[in-house]
Amino acid sequence: MFHPHANPASDSLRKAAPAANDRRRTRSRAAGGLLRGLAFVLAILVMACSGCGRDAAHDAVNSDANGYVCAACGVRFHTPSDVFAEHCPACSDTDLLPVVGYVCKQDGHVTITIKGNTAMRCEKCGVVVTSIKLPRARELEAWGATGRARNEVLGKQPGKQR
Repeated sequence: MFHPHANPASDSLRKAAPAANDRRRTRSRAAGGLLRGLAFVLAILVMACSGCGRDAAHDAVNSDANGYVCAACGVRFHTPSDVFAEHCPACSDTDLLPVVGYVCKQDGHVTITIKGNTAMRCEKCGVVVTSIKLPRARELEAWGATGRARNEVLGKQPGKQR
């Protein structure tokens, strides 16, 4: 059918235009897929690398020692982390109170006290501290605790019959 205003060249352009649009859409889909793939790889790398540093929560619950105060005689002592004391090495009493450390965010000082206190003041600067951690052996020794061996705090209590 002949149309008086029809131009055969414009008809071919109209037919070619959708094909060009399809190529553009295909390229933009491919670019979008590539960007999504790169974003995914980047997210995986960020997650993998974020686990490489030291974790404060992990440090807070891991220690190389267990610290105690004897409720009967008040002696401060610590054992290796794999030893949990059954009795006091000084008086053989079994009423032992585990200790924790409160870390001051201002000066980093660790205030050691009996477990169960809810809030403490930093011994050094007086600021209220609430960040708790298990103290390390060197911190317990600076506090006045002495290191005790497994045979001093486990098993048969010296001076007591079982």
